[in-house]
Amino acid sequence: MLKVVEIVCGALLLAGRFVPLALALLAPVVVQILPSHIALEPVGTPMAVLIVLLTGYLGFVGYRSSFQSVLSPTQDS
Repeated sequence: MLKVVEIVCGALLLAGRFVPLALALLAPVVVQILPSHIALEPVGTPMAVLIVLLTGYLGFVGYRSSFQSVLSPTQDS
């Protein structure tokens, strides 16, 4: 199931469709890649850091406006 999510989200990113959704689905996977590479396979750490940086760039710079409603506190009426 994880590979299906990765493939579908990768296709969405490449196609430029539903990019914020793809980033939200890939975020937990990317977060887990870095510590697992640091602990188990240090040779792959530079690639893992690059993936984290690129995903972070897309999320925080490229599509920040799409996540503004999720990241802002709500006011009770």
